[in-house]
Amino acid sequence: MTNLLDNCSQFRLNNGLIVVLAKTETATVAGKLRIHHGAAYEREGEEGLAHFLEHCLTEGTNKYSAIEMTRMSHLLGYSNAATSVSDINLIGDFLPRDLTMFLDMISSAAFEPLLATKEVDEERARILREIADARGDPAYETRKRFSREVLGKDNPLSREILGNPEVIKLSRA
Repeated sequence: MTNLLDNCSQFRLNNGLIVVLAKTETATVAGKLRIHHGAAYEREGEEGLAHFLEHCLTEGTNKYSAIEMTRMSHLLGYSNAATSVSDINLIGDFLPRDLTMFLDMISSAAFEPLLATKEVDEERARILREIADARGDPAYETRKRFSREVLGKDNPLSREILGNPEVIKLSRA
């Protein structure tokens, strides 16, 4: 175990996962499973696949149906998933008694996703709506241009995390 700060330690599990523990004054636990693959790692023709995968990971696993995943997520104080330029994150804030449930849920989502056609198609539709909504924002083009001007059009950090609608439309489970 490595001490990172006075209140933080890190260790690696036998399966290679890195665990970081931070002692806080709160009565809740915050957890995150970080998958180091976000928009910056996508090649041409893959724009948005990390975001698409993030949506699909919580829509059922080999162990839990989509309904069971939703039910467990509601039992936790907070549970969500997010994609960034560098990562896909499965996150939660919950009571200590729910730690085992959270770890079981996110490990099942990350390592045993079901990727059932019905749920994947539903998520595809959600993502296409999300992209359309983002592009409909009056500031969308300004943010996009600013990012490309500052970072460069080929810089992975200037990629759109939500994705390319044409890529999302063609993606299959």
